[in-house]
Amino acid sequence: MASTQPVKGSTRGRGRRRGVALVAGVLCVGLLSACVPRPPGDFFDAPVPLQHHRPGTVVWAEPIAAAPGYGALRVMYHSRDAQHRDRAVTGTIFYPTDPAPAGGWPVISWAHGTSGMSSSCAPSRNGAATGSYGIRAVVVASDYVGLGPLGERHAFLSGKAEGYSVIDIVRAARRIPWVHAGRRWLTVGVSQGGHASLFAGELASHYAPELDLEGVVAAEPTSNLTENFPGDTPLVMDVVSVLALYGIAEDHPEVHPADYVTPLTAERAAVMDTGCLTEVALSLATIPHDQLFQADPRTTEPARSVAIANDPGHFRSAAPILLIQGTADSVVVPARTEKLRTILCALGEPVAQVIGPGGTHDTSPGLAKPQIGAWLADRLAGAPAPTSCT
Repeated sequence: MASTQPVKGSTRGRGRRRGVALVAGVLCVGLLSACVPRPPGDFFDAPVPLQHHRPGTVVWAEPIAAAPGYGALRVMYHSRDAQHRDRAVTGTIFYPTDPAPAGGWPVISWAHGTSGMSSSCAPSRNGAATGSYGIRAVVVASDYVGLGPLGERHAFLSGKAEGYSVIDIVRAARRIPWVHAGRRWLTVGVSQGGHASLFAGELASHYAPELDLEGVVAAEPTSNLTENFPGDTPLVMDVVSVLALYGIAEDHPEVHPADYVTPLTAERAAVMDTGCLTEVALSLATIPHDQLFQADPRTTEPARSVAIANDPGHFRSAAPILLIQGTADSVVVPARTEKLRTILCALGEPVAQVIGPGGTHDTSPGLAKPQIGAWLADRLAGAPAPTSCT
């Protein structure tokens, strides 16, 4: 991996932004008040201590491979966790290299599905290639809080932390001049990413009023974790419950995993700091259900109330929503997403849906690409948002 220099620049309101220096293919962008000193080494080794900056401020960046007609950057930027603490978050930015339209390119903020909880599971380590659904746009993809920088643990299913990360990488893209990112943006997420996109929609109006959110797509989003639904796979629910317990505890100090898990589960869960989803799932899968918890976090306080607070659907979204669901999904079952749809409809927001016959958790987002692309294009065109709510 190429060595990098930090990205620097000025805060908003200080007049014209300083120029961009490209030295030996290494980026140092004139956008922060000062360069953040960083010794050569791993891109994901965040500054310690992290100098406080506004959300979306770029710490540093480096170029990565991109498809023809696009440029790409791996970035580290400032965001916030659920306690509103300043956090370094990593991700990727893909941008068209042809002349931008007036006002800049629209931005699609992609929210990825569950990959794990350790730094090695950050999608940006592998380029995090994401689709634009046929729209010429800047495409950004956050790794989420705790999933990039070395030595941290991801705050899995901590709604605010996910939502802030999804929003702030849009801000980061706008602070890099040659990306030409505009104010209009959309977010598309799958599984855990659907959860993240829905939270971004709920937070956007108050957290980022300078941006214009046009639409939220959530494919098979994680929701209603304290409830059971017809078709739920017990093993899937067990693994997700353990991950959510440890992840949410990263942002909620009142939750202590040791109060809920058995010693056996605690021993097996240690792999989440070194392995990714497959390793974690295999480690937990052999634990009998009745030996997983000494107190079920889905029914025991304070974990139950914290889990409910981290369900999407407590506040109205800043933009219309499109839900995607496969009828053969055994991970996020149709009944779970239908419950979520009724909750979102009750908030008075337009909620469209695409039901994919025979679609599984892996296949239905891809099968729905044409519908997603058309729906996103309509939002950017200002067309009235369709709704399934009656």
